[in-house]
Amino acid sequence: MKSWIAGADSVETDFTIHNIPLGLFSRGSHDERPCPGTRLGDTVVDLSILAASGLLDKLVSAPTREALTTGADSLAPVADLPVLDRRQLRLALQSVFSQDKIPDGFPQNALVDVNAVQMLLPFRIGDYTDFCISVEHMKNAGRQVAGDARIPPQMPYMPIGYHGRASSVIVSGTPFKRPWGLYKLAPSDPEPVCAPTARLDYEVEMAFYVSSNTKLGRRLNSRESEEAIFGVVLMNDWSARDIQSYEMMPLGPFQGKNFATTVSPWVISPDALKPFEIPLPERLVPELAYLQDERVNRALDINLSVEVQTGNESQVIAGNINAKDFYWSMPQLLVHQTMSGCNVSTGDLIATGTCSGTTPNTLGSIVEVTEGGRKPWQLPSGKERTFIEDGDTVIMRGRCSKDGIHLGFGECSGLVLSADPI
Repeated sequence: MKSWIAGADSVETDFTIHNIPLGLFSRGSHDERPCPGTRLGDTVVDLSILAASGLLDKLVSAPTREALTTGADSLAPVADLPVLDRRQLRLALQSVFSQDKIPDGFPQNALVDVNAVQMLLPFRIGDYTDFCISVEHMKNAGRQVAGDARIPPQMPYMPIGYHGRASSVIVSGTPFKRPWGLYKLAPSDPEPVCAPTARLDYEVEMAFYVSSNTKLGRRLNSRESEEAIFGVVLMNDWSARDIQSYEMMPLGPFQGKNFATTVSPWVISPDALKPFEIPLPERLVPELAYLQDERVNRALDINLSVEVQTGNESQVIAGNINAKDFYWSMPQLLVHQTMSGCNVSTGDLIATGTCSGTTPNTLGSIVEVTEGGRKPWQLPSGKERTFIEDGDTVIMRGRCSKDGIHLGFGECSGLVLSADPI
């Protein structure tokens, strides 16, 4: 398919006609009315204006048009639509934008340059769950923490996760301040210090938004879980390694993780990602019955990269991380979370945990790249880094390409500001 939108056919863009992501934006500032939109090339399309124009009347259902024009400050009305209506909306938008020329009656004021919009979080996130489903990341982390590369014994039987906090999830491009916390300057120190973290790290992750409201006690099966995935984003789950290591026993991470989590603004639909599905990695043990479903338990062949910018310098630290290495599928994460009867809500965010491979170009965190800070990496000028410093911007990207179809996620970026004095 081709598009009449300028730049949407470029091999350089993430936002081709094969993508059709959804996002929430305002025109210039957070104070203006949020609008549901999609993006092709460098053009953002205001879907509320398009739906009101009548061009979609014969292409999508009345509830879909109402969801787009309701004026809500989140994508929840769209996410709450039945999965068939959401699929119909994507196909309708592809039809409108893949014609030979701009359709008659198309509202020109629905088209906005991407540089003239302010991207917003697409949902008021009620709950956030973070899993850890990369075997190699577990091995690498084990080497750094305990000198032992064995994975936890329960990992092959179930996805390992914990419930985090949603209050400090921020959209790409939002700066944040270096966090304070308690940690020991040296393991042998008798007491901790209270200071800004000296070991700020990123984590290359993916995440998805839920599009289902379930009642307490109801379990989702594999097929229901697949349909309850609204869409996928990139995530940087920032970590303060020194604070995290001091506080995490016996209850797990707290202030070492709760200060910021950055997500990319454009939500990529499961249908757009279908061409890039591949079999999951070989099972280490037979899957338990509640996690078995070959129809939906599929990995995604998505190449991920991370770049650090500081001043006028930039360097790609890891350029060949791949989501196909995740041991569990996204539907399996939702199946497992609801197995206990845990209820979920539209807009809940569920993350994969750090994605890592076995080589330096496939490591998803600085603590792995530098072996716990013992082996610095160099910027082009020769400056060395062991962890992320004030003024650094970390940019993550994700891209898929197969049989002439390509799409991507855009940037997931965050700038680190200096800590406030106490």
